Amino acid sequence: MTTYARQSLSVVASILLSACGGDGAHDLSPQDQMTREAMCVAASERFALYEDAKKHFVHGVDAASEYFRSSGKAAQFPKMINVARSSLVSKPNEFVATVISTMCNGQVTVGQVEDF
Repeated sequence: MTTYARQSLSVVASILLSACGGDGAHDLSPQDQMTREAMCVAASERFALYEDAKKHFVHGVDAASEYFRSSGKAAQFPKMINVARSSLVSKPNEFVATVISTMCNGQVTVGQVEDF
């Protein structure tokens, strides 16, 4: 592989990672991203994964800023987190662990599921 090809490949990979917020998810709109990130914040908090929750909160705030720039409307991201918390509170731990692994690119151990 030539040097040019290697550099091009790294540039393309960087663009793709920045387009998905670095967490591997591809949302159709900033609204979709805010909804997903709100679920990820609430799910991460459920298992005391506060560093993950902080990361998802930052991604959600970024999506809220993008939403505001494109629509001119306030995004209400904190309210979305509260709605997600309310919806997940009655769900079993196994469901919330599945949310983390499928929507949030995270992992929860069996021990964490049993401890909460």
